[in-house]
Amino acid sequence: MTGNNFSALMNSLRLADAVKMLRSEKHNHFTVEEIALQAGFASRQVFYKVFQQMYHCTPRQYRRFDTGELTQLLHDLNKTE
Repeated sequence: MTGNNFSALMNSLRLADAVKMLRSEKHNHFTVEEIALQAGFASRQVFYKVFQQMYHCTPRQYRRFDTGELTQLLHDLNKTE
């Protein structure tokens, strides 16, 4: 296994942990940076870069969409039109 493949594997495992935490009510009081560090990323910046490459959105956007906050926001915007 080359270093590049190992890094990709580790990032994949870290992302899986981070996504579980982003979706978990138990971790909803954690900041995105705290989740990134707990998942094993060196920094929030590295986490955002890897996350966006995989999910095509930021971790914060993912969290909002997953919790329904984005859905509620869109609903509220449509009501005002």
